[in-house]
Amino acid sequence: MGVFSDPLYRNSFFLILAVGLIAVTGFVFWVLAARLYSAEEVGLAAAAIALAQLISTFSNLGFDMGSIKFVNEMDSIKVLRNSITVVLIVSFFAASAVVSQIDLISKKTAAVLAFPFNLYFVLLVVAMCITGIMRQGAFVAIRDTKNSFVQAISSTFRIFVLPLLVFLGAVGVLLSFSLTPVISALVGLFLLGKAGYTFRPEIDFQLVRRMFSYSFSNYISVVLEMLPGYVLPVMVVNILGAKENAYFYVAWAIANLLIMIPRSTSMSLFAECSHSWSDVKRKVLRAMKFIVVFVIPGIVFIYLGGRYLLCLFGKTYSENSLELLKVLVFAALPYSVNTVYAAVCRARKRMGEVIAIFFTVSSVTLATSYWLLKTVGLTGIGYAWLAGNMASIILVLFFVFRDTGFSFSVVFREVV
Repeated sequence: MGVFSDPLYRNSFFLILAVGLIAVTGFVFWVLAARLYSAEEVGLAAAAIALAQLISTFSNLGFDMGSIKFVNEMDSIKVLRNSITVVLIVSFFAASAVVSQIDLISKKTAAVLAFPFNLYFVLLVVAMCITGIMRQGAFVAIRDTKNSFVQAISSTFRIFVLPLLVFLGAVGVLLSFSLTPVISALVGLFLLGKAGYTFRPEIDFQLVRRMFSYSFSNYISVVLEMLPGYVLPVMVVNILGAKENAYFYVAWAIANLLIMIPRSTSMSLFAECSHSWSDVKRKVLRAMKFIVVFVIPGIVFIYLGGRYLLCLFGKTYSENSLELLKVLVFAALPYSVNTVYAAVCRARKRMGEVIAIFFTVSSVTLATSYWLLKTVGLTGIGYAWLAGNMASIILVLFFVFRDTGFSFSVVFREVV
């Protein structure tokens, strides 16, 4: 039968391929950006992109997780149509509101979002929301994540456009990057239709209320989970400037190549546990083994070869981002434990624990980063990110030992 007869492994594999392809093309994209554009232009564009990702995360409302949970319990077509319609409407109005107040949020970023590029920014946010809810919600929910990978192929287009828009400066970076979510949204809708879930706008308020009552807790947890990655670039550009933000963003992007592994595997684990709760301990063990096989070698590779990776971006990036990168990669280990445990809690509807885990990660990371940025500099973010994830481990251990039927000591012995 082979390893791919197991839906957990199969869907995890395609999710990791999808996120991996986006990460690799993103890596190449930022290498080219660093070579073709100034550090100030890269930093400003990175802050604007992070802001778009933040708005997209807030606009998601947790409906990606909600669709995974309810597609097996309700009319699957109605669940997916309502989920996409709701986030489309919310993301449009949220992005429009932020654009109208951009001068108050970040004056430096406002320079990138002058008319008419502010209109394209709104389109970017909407496209990000639609793409996200299909790749991380709809395709996972119907257990057909190979479509997530096909959808991700569109991420290659931004690489070819980037050199053509150098004359636009930071706006050129933003416009090039935006091609991925816009094309991905269109491709995703087409693939969803081919799978028998043709999209058309639909709102069933009773269904939406029922989904939102579950999804709201997931929404809060996802916002908290993603918050550091989206707030930190804006924080850095406001405190240290656009050039330092370019150095931070590159190190963060490389470190996140590791984060995609536990994040994708945990998403697939959540889908499998939601589909069937039987033999959950075996599923968790298999997920942990899958993560360990890739994450530990990845940490060693990036720690030892980080200087050479950063040299691809340029000498100044190697000089200014290396120490931060070395600290960031170690956070992948505690992050893996946090996300796997959170996936099990989501399936069991124990959302209070999930929120507590990611609130701890975000609050410790952001508060400590704000303090250390002014005293230690960029490397302080790495220490803050590691501290946030380690602090959350304490919570996870408390929850685990409270439940007598599950012990991470057993998981550790089985994995090793």
